[in-house]
Parts: sequence; structure tokens; C-alpha cells
Amino acid sequence: IDYQTKHFSGEEGKLRRQAISQAINREQIIKSIFYGTRKAASDFLPPQILGHIDSGEATKVLQYNEAAAKKAWEAADAISPWQGELKITYNSNQSNQPWVDAVCNQLSNALGIKAVGDPQPDFKTLLEMMDQHSFTGPFRMGWSMGYPSPNNLLAGRYVKGGNGNKMGYDNPAYAELLTRAQAADTAKEAGKLYQQAQTLLLADLPSIPLWSPSSNIGFSQNVGNVTSDWKGAVAFHKVTKN
Repeated sequence: IDYQTKHFSGEEGKLRRQAISQAINREQIIKSIFYGTRKAASDFLPPQILGHIDSGEATKVLQYNEAAAKKAWEAADAISPWQGELKITYNSNQSNQPWVDAVCNQLSNALGIKAVGDPQPDFKTLLEMMDQHSFTGPFRMGWSMGYPSPNNLLAGRYVKGGNGNKMGYDNPAYAELLTRAQAADTAKEAGKLYQQAQTLLLADLPSIPLWSPSSNIGFSQNVGNVTSDWKGAVAFHKVTKN
């Protein structure tokens, strides 16, 4: 959600982001739309990446809680009343409509507003809208990690000037934690610092994590030691013949 979008900056925006996040029943959508082939987000990283947060107080903002969502939305309305539809913009040349429609239904029911999908022809159009700051509500984004480091996602999307930071997010305390994590002497120390950085993201919600894809792998009894790598692909060099 772009910080320049009306109603989504400052304290009002923080409350609305929380409300939207907690109004989404990720598990239900994963079951009904994706047939269980996704994992609901508990933070901003895939589960297999260093610095992932699986549970805890900070992750509650990504858990379905209709009462908390309604309360946060009403608190935001007390600052500046919401009017009109909440549009979720997405590219229609991929299979996004089913889950966007499901999210819109959940937001409408939980928050007492009218949430609707706003289909655009392709992702190129969305990129142009990002540059023009022309959204009126949330917009769809995705991220495929290029290498197995939390920095690929956490810095690329949420540090000022990052190539994926289309929300306009800028938190110096967060950026400092990432710098310290990169310079850490051990992976354990780095992991703790990445988790601390993520607690700031979970409080601010510059974007609202939904889910990450699961690996769907089938194999016969003629092979063994079938495992997946950090990308979720088969680690063929480890496969053995039975």
C-alpha cells in the first residue's frame, strides 16, 4: 500500500493496514482457492530463510481476527472517515482474480465496507501506476528471491531507494538493523537482528504479507532422499537410486 495513498499514511494509515491484514483469513483462502498449496505468512520471509519469525506477539497482526480488524478500522475512521469503495488493484493476465475476490469478500464482511477488485491488463500497467502513485487502495505485488538471503527481500523491498520499494517506506531504525545484520559475525547473531528488523515491519505493515508457495513434489519408490532446496525445487544432486 503506497504511503502517498489517501487514508494510508500516519496513524490512520497504520490502523487501516492492521485492519486489512487482520480481516483476511489466509488459511481459508489457501484451502479454498489454492487447495493447500500455500503457506500462510507469519512474517515477511519464507519459512526456510534466515531470520524468519514463526510465531509470537509481533506476528498477531497477520492472523485473522475480525473483532480486532473492525476495532482498528473504526479507530482509523475516528481520525478521518472512510468514504467509497476500497479497491484492490491487480494484473488480470495471471490467475489473481479468484484470491482477490475472496479477499474483497472478507474485507467487506469484516470491516463493513465495500471492497472490490480493480483489474488491470498486465503487471507493466501496475508498475506504471506505482511510479505515478495513482492507486486509491492496496495493490498486488509478488517477490521471487534471487538468492537465499533475507537481505534480498528485506532490503530490496523495504529500504529507501530499494528497487522493489514501491510503497515509499522509509524507517531509519529498520535500515540500521539490516546494516548490523549484514555485518554480524555469525549467522545466529544475524538472524536475531533480522528478526528485530522484521518486528518493525510487522508494526508498520508497508505491505501485507499473505502467503508463500509450497513445494509440490512427486516421486516413485525407485528413488530416495528426495528433498527440496531453498527455492523449493528438487535437490537433484542428493537424490539416490533405490
